[in-house]
Amino acid sequence: MLNPRLIAIIALTLAACGQSGEEAKIIGVWQCNPRNGKVWRITFTADHKIVMSLPHDETVDANLREAKFDKVFSGTWRIDRDELVYTIEDKEHKIPKATTRMKLAEFRNAAAFGTDREAYLERL
Repeated sequence: MLNPRLIAIIALTLAACGQSGEEAKIIGVWQCNPRNGKVWRITFTADHKIVMSLPHDETVDANLREAKFDKVFSGTWRIDRDELVYTIEDKEHKIPKATTRMKLAEFRNAAAFGTDREAYLERL
């Protein structure tokens, strides 16, 4: 009979094998704060889904952790060599599929985000 502790260790090890170290660094909620624009919250999930959200109420400080956000776009993400690649689309609002590529080093270091070179990115 196998030791229950050994079974738990094996299960955790197998679960961790499902994601690379780079993927684990991406998973979570991030906030993009453009200096001249709308604040976005971006959620990267372990099953490679991405949700991009905007503040629910423009009168509330979007930088507060408890601020409510509404989903605007969703899609998928992946790591391709040294880049984070995400594809978003919104058929309901007739927004065509768009793919963005970003160097992982820039993403991790909260460098300029997407096409807005004035924005900064931080993990929440």
